[in-house]
Amino acid sequence: MTFAVGYQQNDDAQESFPDLVRDHFDCVSEVYFPWADMPSGRAALTSRRGYVDWSGQARLEDELAELRQMGVKLDLLFNANCYGGRAVSQHLQNRVISVVEHILDTLGGLEAVTTTSPTVAHVMKKSFPEIEVRASVNMRIGTVQG
Repeated sequence: MTFAVGYQQNDDAQESFPDLVRDHFDCVSEVYFPWADMPSGRAALTSRRGYVDWSGQARLEDELAELRQMGVKLDLLFNANCYGGRAVSQHLQNRVISVVEHILDTLGGLEAVTTTSPTVAHVMKKSFPEIEVRASVNMRIGTVQG
């Protein structure tokens, strides 16, 4: 059995996140991760109590590249419960395309996007049909019919 695990940055940790995955590589097949400055349904990746770790985005990209080189699949979260006034906007569509294009250019691939947003799902299926689109557990879909 293998697991999908959530990416984390922890300045207090003795090991980097890729080192932790490497230690349990036979059990980890996929890492899901938020993009640093986008709502994701998870705690903010690069800020804690108002303090911003400005190196966090570069570290995220470096560690994702390392995970990808190890053969770990990547799953990007567009997982916010609400995108507010931008929920069906061209702005959100452009942002999703921009982030995914950047990941494809810098990391060489992305296996999946998990989202709560029908707009994001539509944009992904239209713009990146080769990337799997998944419904988030945050949508509370509990049946196949749902």
